[in-house]
Amino acid sequence: MKKIICLFTFLFVEFIFAQEKTFIPAGQIALDRTTYFEFVQKKRPKTQLFLPDGKELPLKKLDSLNKTIHDQPFTTLFYADTLQNKASLVLKYLSKEDVKLRNDQFRQKQKDFEKTVEN
Repeated sequence: MKKIICLFTFLFVEFIFAQEKTFIPAGQIALDRTTYFEFVQKKRPKTQLFLPDGKELPLKKLDSLNKTIHDQPFTTLFYADTLQNKASLVLKYLSKEDVKLRNDQFRQKQKDFEKTVEN
């Protein structure tokens, strides 16, 4: 019974957190920023860059995207396959609510920092 519950839980988690981007190469899983950068520094994987619609861009265009992506703020999602030494960056547009939340969090961190500096 425990094995069935564990299997069901594993499949449920895999289904819930399955690749929401169908254009990501098979085998790549979502990583947080820190884990992704640690992986990249150690392994130097072959990396692909995708726009939110799945269109692939040359990685060298990443720096210029901030100026040309329709003035729409975005964040980057990180994916990697450590066995095949491949990685993907996916740009995700931020909604107005996401931008407001991000700005509020930044302001709070700034206030907290200023308080520690004053003390």
